Amino acid sequence: MSRKKQLSIEGTTKNIANKKAGIVQKAKLFFKTIYGVITIIGVIGAFILLLIDTPNKLKGLFSTPQQQWEDQAFFRGILLPPYSSDGSSTVKPVIKIKIGTYIYRIFPNHFQEGVPFSIPGFQMNANTSLFSDLTLKIKSGRLYISTTMRYIANREVVGKMVFNKWTLFKSNILTFYPADDGKGLEVVDKQGNVVLSLFYIDSNTISLQGYFLGDEWIGIIAPDQVGLYKYANMNYAMNLIHQIHAVHADF
Repeated sequence: MSRKKQLSIEGTTKNIANKKAGIVQKAKLFFKTIYGVITIIGVIGAFILLLIDTPNKLKGLFSTPQQQWEDQAFFRGILLPPYSSDGSSTVKPVIKIKIGTYIYRIFPNHFQEGVPFSIPGFQMNANTSLFSDLTLKIKSGRLYISTTMRYIANREVVGKMVFNKWTLFKSNILTFYPADDGKGLEVVDKQGNVVLSLFYIDSNTISLQGYFLGDEWIGIIAPDQVGLYKYANMNYAMNLIHQIHAVHADF
């Protein structure tokens, strides 16, 4: 092979190698640029999230555990529909609440400051204490409830709801499920029993269910029955409590 032809082949090979090296270099530069852009976007996004969440973190830093819980579980009330008529000659707004098999009609103007809720047949002697602190209140078109919750396993007071907030809540015993759309609330104990439940069963009827503990008696509001049992009859009481099915999954 002549010297001239050999030099020509070597030059061509070198050019090809240089082109390949250039392509590789450009590819590296391209991916490095993309990586840098993604990194910058990630840093900016993280910074924005930090700015958004900082007030909450600062608030949590200087709040007690109870205050933090109250902030998280603040109850905004059950949103009431436009009040229906009770059908009498004097038209008055009325709200329907289902207790067992009974439907009670309450007038909103009677519940502006909070009114103890009575259950006929259970307001006598020792039984009174079971429901005496169950209080309903209507404000700005929303229904609130105030009550004390005791744990069925040991009768310990584990929750106190005072209308729109908790003043006591033992999260190791209870779980609170408020409906985001204001259509109900549910409190379940760690055994899976429904302690308190308020939710719509139709467009203008709210169901109240749960169990209420006194010193000697257990009061239970189940879907189709209201029961009263001595602690000696705990098995019968638990059978009725188990008829109250959790509904928070449907919220």
